[in-house]
Amino acid sequence: MAEFTARPILEVIASAVGLVIMCEGYAWYSVYRHEAYRKAIITLKRLKAEKDKIDAKEKEIATSSKANKKIGKSTTPLVVKSKGKGTSTKAKVAADSYNNSLAGLTALSSRSTMVTTVVNFACMQFLRSRYKGVVIAVLPFTPFTLLQKLTQKGLELECHPRACGFLFIWLVLQVGLRPFVKKLVGPKPVEGTGYTAFLKSPQIIKMMEKWGVDPKALEDFTSGNWTEEEAPKSKNE
Repeated sequence: MAEFTARPILEVIASAVGLVIMCEGYAWYSVYRHEAYRKAIITLKRLKAEKDKIDAKEKEIATSSKANKKIGKSTTPLVVKSKGKGTSTKAKVAADSYNNSLAGLTALSSRSTMVTTVVNFACMQFLRSRYKGVVIAVLPFTPFTLLQKLTQKGLELECHPRACGFLFIWLVLQVGLRPFVKKLVGPKPVEGTGYTAFLKSPQIIKMMEKWGVDPKALEDFTSGNWTEEEAPKSKNE
């Protein structure tokens, strides 16, 4: 195993923590503290609740219709069907209203998101060049094959299976700390506008693919939805 000291991991931890605080502080100053954003959050939550209620009703009608067809009965739809789309007018209007509200909320936070993306990208590139091939930590467990591709990204091909590069530590801290800090400085994140959306942004996906990390596998890992058997295969395999 390569030689390593405590300084690199301490620098990575300090960089990740400092960057999260700085970016979320900027987000609070430029977005969260303004009344327009808070009103947009309330509106989006209301529209989402209405949309979910209509979708549930639509699903109930569809299920009932299928069941009645099996026993030779017919049912009358409770809502008018849109031509050629198989979706009720109410459901379409609710979905359009929700999507428009979500787009408006995203637009309000677009400047903050852009700054966060650029700063994160620049910091990761700096750390990548500084700690390329450097073992900054030894994990207390041996990662399974797919996870090992992430923990050892940037290290030499032949190294101890428990050796860990900077990228894994950086991502764990970013994913773990950002929601906590966001709760302290801003409203509760709305689905589609939180850190998951940041991980799905084209810039981050492109960067991960360039480094050989499967974005889908990273998303599943950060959301706790992956197992070694169900995890998507690496693009390099």
